[in-house]
Amino acid sequence: MTEQGGAARTLAKVAIVLPAELYYLAEPTALAFPALLGLVTFLTAQDPAAGRVQLLILLLGNLVGSIAAAAASAIFEVGPALPALTLMALLGSLGFARWIIIRGRRPGGAVALTGLVTFLMLFGLTASPTAFEVPVLDRIADIFVLSLYTIGTTALLLPPPEPRRPAPMAARSAHTS
Repeated sequence: MTEQGGAARTLAKVAIVLPAELYYLAEPTALAFPALLGLVTFLTAQDPAAGRVQLLILLLGNLVGSIAAAAASAIFEVGPALPALTLMALLGSLGFARWIIIRGRRPGGAVALTGLVTFLMLFGLTASPTAFEVPVLDRIADIFVLSLYTIGTTALLLPPPEPRRPAPMAARSAHTS
């Protein structure tokens, strides 16, 4: 890639991040930091396909973690505070840990790890004495819209890099083997 092409791609990435950042500055939510972190992680991936997989992992992990946190929050609201908090945090963490161990380093394990982090963060906000009211459907919709925004703007502003042709020696040795 030429230096000019690299600069153009960098400017395109800034053009993708800036509107999302301005949105979260105007409408702050509990998901602003994780959402922007996911967006930047996606854009910094050198391989566009790997970036798309990472975005899907973040989307699914956040979705699963949000649903688990919502379920744990409902139980936390009904039961006695300290036992419910301890039980839900333990059961949620063990459930995600089991999933991580079963899936290992495959994408399913990464989804589980992202889900665990989201679960602990959002369930912790629920148990916090300071009110952070962000309804579950709002969280899911926010992540979904940001994912669609990222995919759409990336498709428009960051076309895939041109494929590199193999070196002549590599192509010749492949035909002779």
